[in-house]
Amino acid sequence: TIYTIENGLALVKSFPNLVANHEKSFRGLLKRFIYELNDFLDVEGNLIERLAIFEELQGDLENSFDNKTSDEGFWYDAAAFYGKIGEIHQSMGQVEEALKYFDDEVRLFKELYEANPRSESVKQSLAISYMKLGEMHQSIGNMEQAFSFFENDLELTNELYKANPQNESLKIGLATSYSKL
Repeated sequence: TIYTIENGLALVKSFPNLVANHEKSFRGLLKRFIYELNDFLDVEGNLIERLAIFEELQGDLENSFDNKTSDEGFWYDAAAFYGKIGEIHQSMGQVEEALKYFDDEVRLFKELYEANPRSESVKQSLAISYMKLGEMHQSIGNMEQAFSFFENDLELTNELYKANPQNESLKIGLATSYSKL
């Protein structure tokens, strides 16, 4: 058998259908796609291929929302999923599509944060999501919206920093937040 990019992409895109009805397998596959395969493919670019894989997963992911509303890990991965798609669209210059997915990412992280406001990782992820939305709005000239998102980012990042002022990455994050404003 001769393997081509198209054959490999078709094979990878078939995986979600194989496990969509098996929650544990689907969640494992979702994590692998979001955090490993996407990052691996990102090194080479592969925007179209990455987007095709995520689009294949999206329907199965959205069908899973109703069943797992109390599973924080699932919601976290779902939010990250939308952020990754937004980043791909942003890299392709598709600003409106990127904004749509970044909005979904913020919505899910915000729901997670409201359910668990003590979670530092959720708070930090929400802050980063606000920053991404601010940057997108800034790039298209929506300065009031950009400013609002940057303020939200600063508020959360400042809370994180005050809780752990010795953390160097939080200091850098706080400086970045001030810089954006």
